[in-house]
Amino acid sequence: MVQIAISDPQNDQIFLPQDKVLLIKHKGAHLALGSFCGFDFTNLATGALLGEKLVCPTCGTNYDINTGYID
Repeated sequence: MVQIAISDPQNDQIFLPQDKVLLIKHKGAHLALGSFCGFDFTNLATGALLGEKLVCPTCGTNYDINTGYID
């Protein structure tokens, strides 16, 4: 699992916190998820990947890595 930042398409010097994405390789598949928890805006890159669930390190919310939805 790695976090990357996406730059503004018009200016590659502009990076915003909400433009970060998590890239995950799981069972040979490449997945991309939003990088911040929808409840407390914690960086999910510091969370734990447990099977097919990504766990927020502060509030414990589980995200399904295949859909990005809360479990």
